[in-house]
Amino acid sequence: MSDDFKIRITGAFLAGIGTALGWWLILGPYRQALAGAPDIEIHFKAFFIVPLLLIFGVACMVFGEKLPLRGADKEKQRRAGYILFAIIAVIAGLVWWVLKSQFAALGYA
Repeated sequence: MSDDFKIRITGAFLAGIGTALGWWLILGPYRQALAGAPDIEIHFKAFFIVPLLLIFGVACMVFGEKLPLRGADKEKQRRAGYILFAIIAVIAGLVWWVLKSQFAALGYA
């Protein structure tokens, strides 16, 4: 089994875990809020972990071994790693902001 295939399978696994956690930890409380539940539990960490797993998993599936996250010396972070982390941070912030405003609009502060 080639390293490229292993990276792509790992990416699919990470994206699958991210999807499941997003369904359970983000969409679950949102559905409860829409249904008018008296109390909902929101996990702040999920708003960072879910985009991290999803985006990193999809990037690994798409690029495989060609994803240049680290240099040849394995110590220097490559520009692609910084860009990927910036995308993850922006999406995590947007998801948190949108859902926080949705929860506030539904009366959950």
